[in-house]
Amino acid sequence: MQVTELEPGDSFEVNDVHIATENTMHEPVKPTIGYRLTHGGAVVALVGDTIPCDGVDALVTGADVYVQTLIRPDLVALIPNEMMQDILDYHSGVEDAAKTAARCGAERLVLTHMVPAPTPDQYPEWVAIAAERFDGEVVIGDDLTSVTIDG
Repeated sequence: MQVTELEPGDSFEVNDVHIATENTMHEPVKPTIGYRLTHGGAVVALVGDTIPCDGVDALVTGADVYVQTLIRPDLVALIPNEMMQDILDYHSGVEDAAKTAARCGAERLVLTHMVPAPTPDQYPEWVAIAAERFDGEVVIGDDLTSVTIDG
């Protein structure tokens, strides 16, 4: 096994996929990065735990698919646990991701690693929150979800 540590701004190729990295903000953890995968004309942005920032915008701009881990700040605020309250400062909410998708011209937003974890009957509520701020398709990214990009 070979391990290669990546820094924000690094890029590399895996087969015919170009992968670029950008800085994200998940303080107090530093550095953190997100990924922009390009294959042919298709672009996917993969963004983990972060708040909105310039690096996320760079990854998402013009993406066919934007995958974002996120929280529901309104629900997390109700959890009487100090650690859970702390995550409000360094995780994107559904609204944040939807605003980023709209601002950066993404075609599709995939909501994943959602906290607190919704049950399937709660998915429409999460999608509706995103749809208030983003006109593109909103997908719930459960484990093993696949998304097809045309072209």
